[in-house]
Amino acid sequence: MSPQKKTPWKWLADEHIDAAFRLIRERLWLFPKTYRKKVALADTVYILTDYAKRDADHFQCGWAEVDEVYYPLNIGANHWVLVQIDLPAHMLTVYDSDQALYDDARVEQAMRPMMKMLPYFLLNVEGVTDCADLDLTTTMKPRDFDVRRLPLNVVPQTAKSGDCSVFVVKHLECLLADIPLSNVFDDVMQHSRQILCIDLFYQNIEP
Repeated sequence: MSPQKKTPWKWLADEHIDAAFRLIRERLWLFPKTYRKKVALADTVYILTDYAKRDADHFQCGWAEVDEVYYPLNIGANHWVLVQIDLPAHMLTVYDSDQALYDDARVEQAMRPMMKMLPYFLLNVEGVTDCADLDLTTTMKPRDFDVRRLPLNVVPQTAKSGDCSVFVVKHLECLLADIPLSNVFDDVMQHSRQILCIDLFYQNIEP
């Protein structure tokens, strides 16, 4: 068996994205001096109850230990974006490599379940840092998370279809290592696919 080169512009399947996120999660766990941000990662299903608790066997910090959570989101069954949950700021930030595909209203519609569900979920997570937004002493329900999609001048845009899932993985890697997102663009996608394929096949953990 040998690693295969991914075809250009072909989607990564959910399991490929999940495998990439797990590999990055392991790097975060094993190399804390390289990755200093306090973050957690979920997968394409983002079953919150499985990810909010600390799980050393799966290299997962508990949400009470982190400021940010990242997960991949599929919109319209044909497009992947990266979402950052900023717990202290009570904010959901969308990193979208193809903003011509869906307008802000459609993206907000896709985010709405998380905007409304997440505050209720966090009420049951001890030690989460945005307690003021979850305070029920003065209101009947917690405040929805705010949502924003970063503008075109912040997130480089693709001019072709099929690489959005690779953009998600590369955006995550850059954000965790404080590398500018300007390094992620169409011309590096094929090379990025090859590196990702090799890393997953050989389980290259070192960053």
